[in-house]
Amino acid sequence: MEQQHYFPPLHGAVDCEKCEVRDCWCRGKFQRNRRNMPHTSGRCPRLPDLCGFVEKEERELYKATFMLVHAEYGVGGLHLTLTIPGHKRNRKVYQTKSGYWYCNLTSEKGCSER
Repeated sequence: MEQQHYFPPLHGAVDCEKCEVRDCWCRGKFQRNRRNMPHTSGRCPRLPDLCGFVEKEERELYKATFMLVHAEYGVGGLHLTLTIPGHKRNRKVYQTKSGYWYCNLTSEKGCSER
């Protein structure tokens, strides 16, 4: 059975007892659920800050657990790519004229999905 890693919710209390990291120096500190505090002040290292950044040591584990959107502003405008856990390839995200965002996926049967 695969190990389930604990990531604290973006809003609410951080439950350090559910985390598998036992030697975390932020364990039990008051500021551990404050996203506006830096990691050095006691914020949980697995909790993203207000810009969505996670500490360097936790990035690969975070990427393997959650879908992440990478945004890049370039010559042609805004380019978005989606990283899906368990998939090797990043997906390009498109916008329709009506304003909806989508990406092209392939189902298990080989059919195209949006």
